[in-house]
Amino acid sequence: MRHNRGFTILELLVAFLIIMVVMVGFARAILEYIRHSLRIELQNVAVEMVKTTASYVEGLSIRDGFFTRPSFYGSWGSPPEVPCTPDNNNTLSCYFEDRDTDGDGTPDFYDPMNRDLVAEWLYVRPSDGGCQVNFGGALPANFPRCTQRVGNREVRLGITMALLIPARGREPASYAVGIIAWYEDPVDGRMRSVRALVIKER
Repeated sequence: MRHNRGFTILELLVAFLIIMVVMVGFARAILEYIRHSLRIELQNVAVEMVKTTASYVEGLSIRDGFFTRPSFYGSWGSPPEVPCTPDNNNTLSCYFEDRDTDGDGTPDFYDPMNRDLVAEWLYVRPSDGGCQVNFGGALPANFPRCTQRVGNREVRLGITMALLIPARGREPASYAVGIIAWYEDPVDGRMRSVRALVIKER
C-alpha cells in the first residue's frame, strides 16, 4: 500500500521564500518604471511651460507694463544693468548666462532657489498655484500658469529680467527675460530645470 507523501514544512518555506524574492524584485522594477515615467512626464511639462511662456513673452509689446524695472541683481544692491559684449560674430555675449556662484548647475540669472526657498529676486514667481510679480511690475492678462501638478509633484515656473546695455552704447538697450521651469527629480531627488532666454528690443 502506497502513501501519498505531501510537502514538508521546510519545502513549503523554501518555495515561499523563492516566491517572495521574485515578488520583491518585480515590485522594485515596477516602482523604478513608475519613477522614470514620472521623471519623463515632469520634464515634458516643464518644457511645455517654458515654450508657452517664451512664446507669450515674445508676443508682448515692449510698452506693456510687464517690462518695467529689471529684477536681476536688484536684491544684491548692484545695478540691474548687465553689460553685454559683441563676440567675433558680432553677436552679444552676456556673462550672466555662464555665472553660477552657488555651483548647483543653474546659472545665476535663471536660478530660482535661494537655499531652500524660492528666490526673492525672481521677477515672476509661483505663489499659491498662481503667479506673483515683484518689483512693481504688472502681470498681463492671460499670463501662462506658474505651477502645474504632475501626480504628487509640482513643476514651477519663474522669470528673471535684466536690462542689456550694449558695450558700444549706440544700439538701444533691450531686456533679457530668463524663463525657468523646475521640479524635483523623482529618481534622484535633485532639482532639474528647463530654461529659455527671450531678448526684447526696446
